[in-house]
Amino acid sequence: MLTLRQDASPSTPQESPASWLAWPETSGPALSLPDLTFTGEAANLPFGEQAAILAIAARRGVDPAAIAALRIAENGRAGREFGVLSIATGGDPSKPPTDPGSTFYAQCDAACSSLAAQVSRQLAAGVNPLDATGRLTYDFWQTWARRWAPVGAANDPTGLNKNWLANAWGAYESSYAT
Repeated sequence: MLTLRQDASPSTPQESPASWLAWPETSGPALSLPDLTFTGEAANLPFGEQAAILAIAARRGVDPAAIAALRIAENGRAGREFGVLSIATGGDPSKPPTDPGSTFYAQCDAACSSLAAQVSRQLAAGVNPLDATGRLTYDFWQTWARRWAPVGAANDPTGLNKNWLANAWGAYESSYAT
């Protein structure tokens, strides 16, 4: 299982958030994951958030670019980084994102669980949510948007959910731009 070093912090501006990841002592020699970095809009997330997203997505077996896109689309304040309902996940908002007891960590874990469940629902319905390159399709994002950020929801009095799909898809696509 992939975990985060508790002392995670960049030592140089070029250090990858993936360098904060460490394998448990019992799995043998430490492994480096220098190729795990975000590109596009996700590269602008704070390093601690990037590291937490990479670790939790790896543990949950979901695309970290999708979770980063969700974080970007929601753009919530501290304690609600993944949306207005995410506060129900618990955790301490004063702890750093890489701390398993933090609100960010709990929200990210819940978002990964939601993404995995949506993929499973689509597969069970006979719909492949992935394109030929292994990326989530736009159709997948449309379906997930109806569940995650439904237009006209009672908790969206200003109508921001109407922009969610375009924002999330744009951030996701930017992660794969070359």
